[in-house]
Amino acid sequence: MHPRPIRQRAIALYESGLTLEQVAVHFQVSREVLWERFREMGVRTRPSGLQFLKLADKKWLEGEYRNKDRSAKDIAQGIGCSVLTVHYHLRRHGIPRKRKRRSRM
Repeated sequence: MHPRPIRQRAIALYESGLTLEQVAVHFQVSREVLWERFREMGVRTRPSGLQFLKLADKKWLEGEYRNKDRSAKDIAQGIGCSVLTVHYHLRRHGIPRKRKRRSRM
C-alpha cells in the first residue's frame, strides 16, 4: 500500500466510517499491517471495540451538541454512557464545551 493514490484511498475509506478490518480486507492486507502503515503516515485511528461508536463520529457529536443544542447529560443518557465519557470525546474532537450561565440578581 505504498503508491500515493492507494494510501489516500485507504485513508478515505477509513475516514468514511469503515473499520480497520474492513479497509484491510479491501486491500488484502492484515489489520496489523494497515494499522502500522496508518501509524507511519500519522493517521489517527479510532480505538478498537469502541463501546459508544457514535461518540467517535465528530460530525454526529458536534451536530447533537452544538447544532441540536443537546447537553452532554442528555447525549450520555441517550446512548447509555456517563457524562464524563461525552466530555472526553468532546475534548478529543476539539469541540468547545458549553458553559452554564449563572443568572445575576
